Amino acid sequence: MDIERIRGWAWNVANKLIEAEETSGLDRFLTDLRSSSLPHEFANTIVNTITVFRKSGIKLGEIPFDLQYFSNVTEFKEAKAVVLATLYNAMVKRETESKEEK
Repeated sequence: MDIERIRGWAWNVANKLIEAEETSGLDRFLTDLRSSSLPHEFANTIVNTITVFRKSGIKLGEIPFDLQYFSNVTEFKEAKAVVLATLYNAMVKRETESKEEK
């Protein structure tokens, strides 16, 4: 499992949603991901969310293979933690930058 690739993907997704002013969508995505307790729920949440944004004209790219298949529960939990933390940190960074601009 390539943690840096997962982190890069999550950071890219967060930044594209922030640039598109979809912070409420990003927040909803985080909430949905947090509530997914099984690997297939996690993967389905990612696919469903990306599909919704794609239909809105926001292209988020391919989902890394490392988020499509987990060989054990530990990999799933690690990937989930990295995605959640990265999405959250991108939101915090954006909020901090917005406050500094004012």
